[in-house]
Amino acid sequence: MFALLLHTLRSFSRKERIIFFSALAIAVLSSPVLLFHFIDETTIAIPAYGGSYTEGLVGQLGFVNPILARPGTPDEDITSLVFASISEIADSVKHSNDMTSWDVRIKQGATWQDGTPITSDDVIFTIRTIQDKNTASPLETDWQNITASRVSEREISFQMPAPYAFFPALLARLRPVPKKIFAVIDPANIKISSYNLQPLGSGPYEFLNIQKRADGFITSYTITRAESFITIGQRPYIDTLTFKFFQNDQTLVHGFNFGEIDGFGTFDPLTPDSLRIKPIVRIVPTGKYYALFFNQESRATLKDAAVRQALALGTNRQDIINHILHGDAQPQYGPIPPAVLSSFNLNDQALAAAFDPDQAKSILTTDGWKQDPQTQAWTKQIGKTTDTLSFTIKTADTFPLRDIAQVIKQNWETIGVQTTIVPTDAATISDDVIKPRNYEILLFGNIVTKQPDVFSFWHSSQQFDPGLNFSLYQNTSVDKAITALRATDNQNSIATTLDTLENTIAKDLPAIFLVSPDYLYITTERTPGITVPFIALPVDRLATIASWYTETTRVLK
Repeated sequence: MFALLLHTLRSFSRKERIIFFSALAIAVLSSPVLLFHFIDETTIAIPAYGGSYTEGLVGQLGFVNPILARPGTPDEDITSLVFASISEIADSVKHSNDMTSWDVRIKQGATWQDGTPITSDDVIFTIRTIQDKNTASPLETDWQNITASRVSEREISFQMPAPYAFFPALLARLRPVPKKIFAVIDPANIKISSYNLQPLGSGPYEFLNIQKRADGFITSYTITRAESFITIGQRPYIDTLTFKFFQNDQTLVHGFNFGEIDGFGTFDPLTPDSLRIKPIVRIVPTGKYYALFFNQESRATLKDAAVRQALALGTNRQDIINHILHGDAQPQYGPIPPAVLSSFNLNDQALAAAFDPDQAKSILTTDGWKQDPQTQAWTKQIGKTTDTLSFTIKTADTFPLRDIAQVIKQNWETIGVQTTIVPTDAATISDDVIKPRNYEILLFGNIVTKQPDVFSFWHSSQQFDPGLNFSLYQNTSVDKAITALRATDNQNSIATTLDTLENTIAKDLPAIFLVSPDYLYITTERTPGITVPFIALPVDRLATIASWYTETTRVLK
């Protein structure tokens, strides 16, 4: 065959040989392209098991322990991956007709990562340890007045003091710890246990290693896929997760720019501008919102509905969105964030009128206020005293709150309302301002989950610490609606009640609801297989961790 080919080539003229070898070269060079095109046309990329992912976090790791992990911190993030929640280990969750009694049955295959079974004793021990004041658990308030009792090795009964339809959401955040390890430790000493950083968990990932600097700063924490979890939950695609810790946002961004991490999350809309490499930026809707809460007990003028309405009309939400949050936010007009309302097929109806400074001035004039043509100040004679429209806003001295406050000040002074801003250290604002309700107007944020229990925010019984009713709001019909919301799991009833609450509270104007900021989850272009559908707390980004992937394989279409 070769001899025949050689003979044929010798019979070619010089020109024919040039043409032949040129065609052969083109065929050889183009074959990979054609092969790639063929594969691309006939196959599709799908997630594959394996690979690793490194996420950057600002702060430090204290406790990989569900009893001690602080919400909104790296503790909670990593704990959620190392320890399974009751929702993940439960075979069934049933309730009584009045929602005051709940029964949970643990799956047959639920085990700790050493292969021993998770039992009802572990769950009950965890709850009682949380309830013990000596433990100083951040979850103590959530579990006060709830009684857990053993029915069998795999069954627990929970008793509530009142109907509570949102109990499954509480179970989703409860992650049992192994009684066999912690029962011998005094509750006050759990904080110093070595198991807080090298835990025996039950989740989809288990401890692999920890890296520290000489000064004790934890630089990285690595967890690897736990085989024990496969019997009760979905096997994650990614084999190994590493969390790298940075002291501030600047060093975190530097780490991303120099390839130390694959991704990170942030509420700061300016962060993408600091990135040197082209990222994938996922804009995630949230249950977080900012609002101006009126303390009507601190200032009689704030009890005047016309004044509150004028202030609302004089507030430009779009200014905040465009100039402070760079478009990464949604306007909000009621107590439920738009992303949460949309999950119940509801809209954030603009009950509070849009920015209209002329209308604001008209309302004040009608209400008896007079504006000085030179100073633009508003005054009103009330009995023998003259009241002036001037207010003080207190807020945390952090971004974006201090920046939003400046926009509000500019908006209100445009209509003649004198405004003073008192920024307070974020570390002390809770004790110095919020708990004692020491403010006329508070600019602060709230978080509403996909299971919107707004009891702590708007029920009249929650006007004072530890309640979060910052406006000291009272409305009997709202109290009844919130109580009704806690007594049903019917989605249509929940949607109807939420709609009522949204409209009623917005109409009463105990606060000016401003914006719901977006969360940005940023990764390199080589990690496309990451989805983050919704954020209430930062830990929610990891709720879909089982579907994240960094490796792919191709299969026929």
